[in-house]
Amino acid sequence: MSDDKDHLTEDSSPAPSQDRQLVQQADYRNDPNPDEHHDLQKKPNHGREVLNGVLLLALLHVLLVVFPFAYFAIGIAQVVYLIPALVIALVKKKVGLAQGLILGGVITFLLNAACFGVVTLSF
Repeated sequence: MSDDKDHLTEDSSPAPSQDRQLVQQADYRNDPNPDEHHDLQKKPNHGREVLNGVLLLALLHVLLVVFPFAYFAIGIAQVVYLIPALVIALVKKKVGLAQGLILGGVITFLLNAACFGVVTLSF
């Protein structure tokens, strides 16, 4: 009988790798869209995608050379090309690229606002 007891306890306790899987499954049980999180975990180059988004926005800023007066209000003028780029990135489900575009847009806006403040206060 003690053999049965030992046998039951050995079978009933999950292995460490199974324990991790159970915890991960429990995390996804309450989530309405578990596939979204699973897709994000598959992308090891998320940081590179974010960097590509920031660099893409910098390239789009360089293309403003066609409209040189737009550099004075680049924080607002970037909305013209930032929003379509964001929509395209999100439709293609490139979350990292979209995050990089947003990050670059926020940095551009804040730098433009700071420079505007410096110029305004110096006169």
